[in-house]
Amino acid sequence: MAKQKKIHIKKLSDINPAEALNRLNKGLVTLRRLTTKGAELGEDIAQIVAKLRQVAAPDNEPFVFTQSLQENEQLLQVVLRDCDDVKWRYFKAGKVDAFVVFLLGMVDTTLIEKNVLETLMGDSNNMNVTTSIQSKYNQLLTSASLARIAEPAEAFEALMTGSALVFIDGVAEAFAIGAVKHVKRDISVPQAEDVIRGPHDAFNETLMDNLTMLRRKTHDTNLKVSMLRLGDRSRTAVALVYIADLIKPGLLEEVNRRLAKINTDIILLSYKIEELITDHPWSPFPQVQSTERPDKVISSIYEGRMAIVVDNTPMALIVPCTYNALMQSPEDYTSPAVVAGLITLTRHFCGFIAIYLPAIYISIVSFHPGMLPTTLAISIAELRSRTP
Repeated sequence: MAKQKKIHIKKLSDINPAEALNRLNKGLVTLRRLTTKGAELGEDIAQIVAKLRQVAAPDNEPFVFTQSLQENEQLLQVVLRDCDDVKWRYFKAGKVDAFVVFLLGMVDTTLIEKNVLETLMGDSNNMNVTTSIQSKYNQLLTSASLARIAEPAEAFEALMTGSALVFIDGVAEAFAIGAVKHVKRDISVPQAEDVIRGPHDAFNETLMDNLTMLRRKTHDTNLKVSMLRLGDRSRTAVALVYIADLIKPGLLEEVNRRLAKINTDIILLSYKIEELITDHPWSPFPQVQSTERPDKVISSIYEGRMAIVVDNTPMALIVPCTYNALMQSPEDYTSPAVVAGLITLTRHFCGFIAIYLPAIYISIVSFHPGMLPTTLAISIAELRSRTP
């Protein structure tokens, strides 16, 4: 039997190490390029899938809810992909499938367990969807803050602000459960407008806490709060606070008109709104008054003005801003009328002196020295001669 020849294969690195290293580097570059293109292709496919799953929806709506729980879940997961802080909890609402979705860290999970899971998973809820959910949902969900949402955009807004969304198979709506619980700063003393005899509380960065402090200052039913959201992406909550029967005629309409003209992606601070609604943004003089004191806001709105309170900002805006308002202090409201009036007049006098006295002195000394007494003119001339 003929012997078979043995084929000896030698490594390229043994024969030509430089050529082997060059080919290896080219292969790694090609692999990186393919990996990058694969990631881009995956993102494109995800966007195409999102468009394919998107049913006919109105403008400004990503999709519409359906009665299929599985379809609603898929549509939500497409929008909320790559959000690791979004938590999903699947359960049985009697005999019906359901799930709850919420943001971890912004929702009180204890309230969700008691008001949603324990209520809907109880043995007594063995009813069909039509009778137990659509007509008696307020009896099953024991949360004090409960809303039925049919628009997906509104549902996502509720989710991002700390509400939990409950979806039930057979219901083309979402149930928003108010269970907000997030880290916030406690109410502290004012840092820039501290007083001796007045209240020692100041706004914080939470809008509802600020509105609560305003409600505690007065129990007037004419105190109105109008809520809106600004920023196409940030959707920052803004509250307009005013007294219905005392506000200046046309002021509310003018403020709403100027706020409606704001076209920006994000609103993070009240200063951004102040900059966008003023008549002369390049003017160095204040055109909007800002304060961190709730009592100052209450006093201002009872004068016929309006307050703009912005979420995530401890400073409220007061419009319109006048010279007399800038000359007032929170201490004026805790002093007798005569004393407060004299102090206010003193501020006006000192302001006049600070603005006009240097100009009057320079104009007389430089251009009209004959108006000065001879002794004073000689003294000024002597001082000028000594100046190097």
